[in-house]
Amino acid sequence: MSIIWPTTLPQDMIEQGLSAPFPDNVIHKTMEVGPPKLRRRDTSAPWPVTGSVILTYDEFATFTTFFNTTIASGSLAFDWKHPLTQAAAECTFKKVPTPTPQNGLIKLSMELEMKI
Repeated sequence: MSIIWPTTLPQDMIEQGLSAPFPDNVIHKTMEVGPPKLRRRDTSAPWPVTGSVILTYDEFATFTTFFNTTIASGSLAFDWKHPLTQAAAECTFKKVPTPTPQNGLIKLSMELEMKI
């Protein structure tokens, strides 16, 4: 059974600060003579995504349980959706998320790697 991002939390990241560059999935090998050789690293590279969700304090409590218990402090993967393609994705936290109070709410900044 796979772990799913809680339905009681926001399902979309906010646009402000959202970044999802294509995966760097090419190996460049410099040759002694001539142009470098290029090849694909893998058939499925993780897609880096940096973004935020805005949470109420109750939603933050839900996220805290999800992060600390359900996904074992971020060590387990979970299913969510890619913020740009909306495709189903297997996600892992690249770094520990950062909560910041903001006008009575909490902005939760995250760096994820997504496999779609």
